[in-house]
Amino acid sequence: MTPAKVENDAYEQSMIISTIVETVHYYLCIWRPAGIMWNQWNYCFYDKSSGKLFNSEGITDDLWGLPSIFPYNYYVMDGREYLECGYPTYKLLDAWLTSDDPKIRKQAESIDEEGNNVLIRIRLKKK
Repeated sequence: MTPAKVENDAYEQSMIISTIVETVHYYLCIWRPAGIMWNQWNYCFYDKSSGKLFNSEGITDDLWGLPSIFPYNYYVMDGREYLECGYPTYKLLDAWLTSDDPKIRKQAESIDEEGNNVLIRIRLKKK
């Protein structure tokens, strides 16, 4: 995506969107600036009912500080909305071992670093 009015270099003012997911209550967008130096993906949610756009700090907090995740599946079960994604076990282990929370570090002991990817299920909640 590029802005309607391009000032200088259009590439630097553009954004790359990797994922847009529409749920019952939200739109989820995973994006990053198009510049080569910016490789950190960002998440934002648009709340349909309030018309507000907000970032994903709540998701990363709920997931104990995991780096970027890329949901590939959306579904509704028992009236609740979920996003799912696979996550490499070694990255999960690294994130949890560096946590300040002793319960999270304890949970990290159950991870097989060489095992298959972990399925992460994110429940979308209305506040």
